[in-house]
Amino acid sequence: MSWGRAWRLTGDDTWRTGVVQTADPLIQRYNPLVRFIRAWAP
Repeated sequence: MSWGRAWRLTGDDTWRTGVVQTADPLIQRYNPLVRFIRAWAP
């Protein structure tokens, strides 16, 4: 089960914290100009 799915099913904020922590590196690699996430870190 994924962090996001566990959070949606349980409502437990512990799972939400995991979602945010795993999404943070993806947000840092997002390029809004071309609307994609780089496969590697800058």
